[in-house]
Amino acid sequence: MRGFTKRAISERLKILKGNRSLNEFAKELNIPASTLHYYFNGRSPTIGFLLKVCSKLNVREEWLLLGEGPIFKEEDSPTNDEDRLNAILKFVKEKWQLLSDKERNWFEVQLKRMFPDFPDGLKET
Repeated sequence: MRGFTKRAISERLKILKGNRSLNEFAKELNIPASTLHYYFNGRSPTIGFLLKVCSKLNVREEWLLLGEGPIFKEEDSPTNDEDRLNAILKFVKEKWQLLSDKERNWFEVQLKRMFPDFPDGLKET
């Protein structure tokens, strides 16, 4: 399942879960099993959750969000916070124009949830 949809992300989360039980996978991610259950059944995951998955499981953001490229990060992936942030910003800049208005809105809502001072309604460039 490719693309930036709740269903596609849910399917990729199930791939990462593998043969582990829901409880085991939730424990590994340090989240309640009920939250993971919601994400597996169509609730939109937060950006914070998706970044946590990528960090804890060494998963590439591009793969988790869009289903593109290899699943796991290379050994030479950015390791410090500044490098990680730059890699995320580069990715978003490259993919932003490919997203629908609905997907862009979802992304902005997630940022607003994490950062209440995030500006409302970003302007098109």
